[in-house]
Amino acid sequence: MKNKIIAQILTFGLVFPAPLFAQDSEEPRYTNLNSGESAPFAGTLFNPAALAQLIADSQFSVEECDLQIEYEVSKARTEMKLQLDTLQVSYDALEEKHQLLMDIKNDEINTYREMALDHPQRDWNPQKEEDYLEQLKLLNQKLDKISEKLEKVEVEGVLLPKKLLNKDSNRSCPVCNTYSFDTRDNVYMTKYTCCRVCYITHVEGREDRWTTGWRPNQGENK
Repeated sequence: MKNKIIAQILTFGLVFPAPLFAQDSEEPRYTNLNSGESAPFAGTLFNPAALAQLIADSQFSVEECDLQIEYEVSKARTEMKLQLDTLQVSYDALEEKHQLLMDIKNDEINTYREMALDHPQRDWNPQKEEDYLEQLKLLNQKLDKISEKLEKVEVEGVLLPKKLLNKDSNRSCPVCNTYSFDTRDNVYMTKYTCCRVCYITHVEGREDRWTTGWRPNQGENK
């Protein structure tokens, strides 16, 4: 009981101004006094009623602190549970949505699988066969034309589209009026409308002038 009273007095001392207490280096002291007796040291005197009030207030403060802690913990626990419940609801909704989408996708896959495995000639008839063959014919013709455009032949180390080399074209050079038997003239006749000799004589190095329409029979031979 004595130790408890000392502890309560020391706790009470924390709320009083510093001048009411001794120096920090002084050790705590306690003694019982009867009325009229001299105090053995300077300090604050409590009667039994004041001391009882001090102890009661101290106990109330501790209990109030415990209640406040319990309230805050309960409040935090409730808020955390609410957040967890909210997240669980969101998760359940997303999982249900995902499952629904997967079911739809699986149904589509099964439908397309059945269509793919179905016999291709079940709805086939002679008219569809004729239309198919006609479309196939047109497609092959288009592919042949594209192949002809892409086909190239090498002439004097140069790859040229085959369609530019027309074997039935006029073999006479319009510049020198000479008939060409040299297949090398095909390139120059096609691109510059002259034979290889005329190209070297009048065109080579002066292609811009030639492409603008200049010809030797029009004037100065530059």
